[in-house]
Amino acid sequence: MDLDSSYNYEFDYDKNREFIAGTTIKTDWSLKVIDPATDARGMLVFVDRAGNDTIIDIMYKAFSVDIEAKDTDFGKCKPGETITKSIDLVNKNKNSAAVVKNLTLKSGGQGFTILNATFPLTIPAGGKVTLQVSFKSDAKGEFRDAFLMDDGCVIAEKGTVKAVVGEPIIYVSEIDFGTIKKGTKVVQPLIVRNEGDAELTITGYSLPKDPAVFKLLSWPAISAQTPLVLKPGESRQLDVEFTAVDALNYADAIVFTSDARTRDSIGELKGKGIEGGLLARGADWGRKRIANGPYMDSTGIVLENIGNGPIRVIQSSAPNAVFAFDKNIFNGVTLQPGEVKKFEAAFSPTVIGDDKLTVTFETDMGTTVPTDPPLRGAGIIGQLQTQDYNFDSTIVQGVVKPINRKMVRITNIGTTDANGGDFSDDVELKELIVVTSGTISETNASYGTQGFKYDKAALNLPRILKKGEYVEFQAEFQAQKAGAAVAELQTESDASNSVTSKWTGWGIDPFRPDPKIEATGGIVKDICIGSSGDIIANVKNTGNVPFPVLGVVIADPTFKIDAASAAALTGTKLDLNETRSLKITYTPIDKTVRTAQLAIIGPTSDDTVYVDVTGIGTADTTYLEVVGKSGIVIGSKTSVVIKLKTAPSAVAAAKSMPLTLTYDPKVFSPILPEITTINGYVIKSSQLVKEGEINLTVEASTGLIDKAGEIATIPMNVYLPNYGKQDFEIGISGASIGCLTVMPGKGPMQIDPTCAFNYRGVDPSSQAFSLKPLSPNPVIAGKANVEFSVGFTVNTEIALYSMKGERVATLANGSYQKGMYASEVQQITISK
Repeated sequence: MDLDSSYNYEFDYDKNREFIAGTTIKTDWSLKVIDPATDARGMLVFVDRAGNDTIIDIMYKAFSVDIEAKDTDFGKCKPGETITKSIDLVNKNKNSAAVVKNLTLKSGGQGFTILNATFPLTIPAGGKVTLQVSFKSDAKGEFRDAFLMDDGCVIAEKGTVKAVVGEPIIYVSEIDFGTIKKGTKVVQPLIVRNEGDAELTITGYSLPKDPAVFKLLSWPAISAQTPLVLKPGESRQLDVEFTAVDALNYADAIVFTSDARTRDSIGELKGKGIEGGLLARGADWGRKRIANGPYMDSTGIVLENIGNGPIRVIQSSAPNAVFAFDKNIFNGVTLQPGEVKKFEAAFSPTVIGDDKLTVTFETDMGTTVPTDPPLRGAGIIGQLQTQDYNFDSTIVQGVVKPINRKMVRITNIGTTDANGGDFSDDVELKELIVVTSGTISETNASYGTQGFKYDKAALNLPRILKKGEYVEFQAEFQAQKAGAAVAELQTESDASNSVTSKWTGWGIDPFRPDPKIEATGGIVKDICIGSSGDIIANVKNTGNVPFPVLGVVIADPTFKIDAASAAALTGTKLDLNETRSLKITYTPIDKTVRTAQLAIIGPTSDDTVYVDVTGIGTADTTYLEVVGKSGIVIGSKTSVVIKLKTAPSAVAAAKSMPLTLTYDPKVFSPILPEITTINGYVIKSSQLVKEGEINLTVEASTGLIDKAGEIATIPMNVYLPNYGKQDFEIGISGASIGCLTVMPGKGPMQIDPTCAFNYRGVDPSSQAFSLKPLSPNPVIAGKANVEFSVGFTVNTEIALYSMKGERVATLANGSYQKGMYASEVQQITISK
């Protein structure tokens, strides 16, 4: 293939036989379009040993429909505002109609919506179709998306949309008119400013309470029908007149109504009137750029005698690092009645924020007079912001694809203090500097050594950026060599910071095989010890040839590669840009964070890549408890309460809990049908396993078993112990549930000794109380014999109970003397 005349084609030949130059009579060959979205040409030259040649020229024409405006800018929008724009789909083919199968948005989640569009859409030869696109977002920020057009053969990126969502922020200054002579007036401006990044609409304001004191001069009529609209960063100055009607302190406020949701909408007004004496006023320097001072003012401090006789200043307080003046100049200054003297002062802000200084003057009248208002000013500065840009990959010195163009933006984002106060300033963007000379071309005539270019002259530097304004320009990348490309562009300005935009790209040589893959790992958390969780790793072919994955290996036995997904990954070569998934099952053996290295094996060691996968195991323990009782009366009914001392973790996901209760069957008999539950639990099942042991399963009626506290109450009948004990224990245990270990517990049960043992005496004949089992057992024909002995004369009752705690028969009841007894019990019927 003639490389000088060919582009955007991948050429291959002789796949099915061995080609020997000068010997092979025929061969197979193929051309594959690399980027279907752009035109391609392949010029093939076949030459024999005699010098005869055959030239085959193959042309590929990309889909002819395009979007007329490549970049549709919705501009600045407010949160929740809907804006609609038109886009034109143009058929550049003058000879035949074109069919657009579909038009979608690449991301689809940026707030842009294509309206009134029905596909497939036919566009006549040389014609166009207009579609509507809307944008709406409740969140602030910069939003971008791209149109993907499908012609049934290829899906190509055809244009972009962008919008910036901001909101207005209203700032209203306060006016301190200071101290003036009673009966005089002074005028000062009230500043209203939009400190946000969207238009501010002011629809009204309140009037001062007493217009004889505070009066609005030539203010515009503002209403919902005739609003005052301020662009981002725009200010409006509105004059207010203060009249000291009497020797009093005055205060008022003007409140603005607008569509701003944040900052201050109240302009406070204050002033003071006095009868006579010395007046001192400080200047207001306003907002000044930090570190650019000193800012001189010939009227920085003004002294005025409003009294009836001369006043002499003895001395003044000192300046500070921000406000400077010569304090010695005031020593001995005398002012005649009505005289005004002005003195120079300087403001030198070094940090952002409001500054003020009150200077006091001692007079020969024994008074101390402060500057009212004080010396005031605010330090401001601008701040720039940009970002890094990934231009993706291009063919080395091939045809540029739309994805390889990026809009680079540098924005004056302004400056705020810790309390959110806005102290932003304009920024003079003086220069853009290529960090490594030559890597970025500053003209569109050629590409830099790293393949990047932009038109610097079109930016008209230097230029001023107000807060919220930005410089935006298109940069292009066309790889000049195979492999990674990196360049950096840095700002030179009077902002508080210098920002650097890092540009990256990748060059692909289509005529030299470049097998390459990249892998991404994954993490799985909170997997119960003894169970498993899945991690999904991804492998992508980022080279320019199909890539064979020969195998996958992971050494840690707690991570196991899924055989099916491994077979799918290694079964066939990965096509260009293809991504396949690999499932790894993690089975934790402890609670630690465990990371293993997954190896994706390629044809050579250089082609093999490694990626980390991480698993985190978890386990939990809860403790059971039995709440026992004391003073239990024989022959009565008692109960035991089962509790969880600690709440099981929700990670264990325990919905039911099997429990085993153990007890002395000669003394206690649980009444299973009467078991009750609390805390949202139910008894799923309960059964007698053997004498002295029952199993029951507690289940959460909704949700999980994840609360500490009582679970169940188990009623029990109590019988007379026959072996001299009064202290017993009830035990509770549970099986582990997944990663939840259930620890056993127990509780004491104490028989009332008075009730239990007041009939016991000492008998040297060693005759004891005893009860032998029924005989025969099992019962035959409903009859059985029972033998028992009595140690001394006492009332004795022996009854037969079922497993449900129901009395089935009375075996003995009355006063029995010491001795052995036998009795036949007939007609025993036990219900199943």
